[in-house]
Amino acid sequence: MMVPSGKPKLLDQVRNHCRVRHPALSTGKQLGTEKQSVPWIRRFILFHNKRHPLEMGKAEVGDFLFLSRSERPRAEPTMRGTARG
Repeated sequence: MMVPSGKPKLLDQVRNHCRVRHPALSTGKQLGTEKQSVPWIRRFILFHNKRHPLEMGKAEVGDFLFLSRSERPRAEPTMRGTARG
């Protein structure tokens, strides 16, 4: 999809970049890098009220990573391990 400036949208650019950088993945391995990267980038953008990543820096990345780490559900064995210790 194109935006009014004629450039593809950011997530479309990410998808294209993943396909160019990892061509073997786009043919047989179901786009592993793309499938992992795009949802993270989307959550990052939405977390910061749809600001473009170029407008942000280390502080915003740190805030997002800290919050996403604390909100992520953990597997049961991991939770038991951290409760002990």
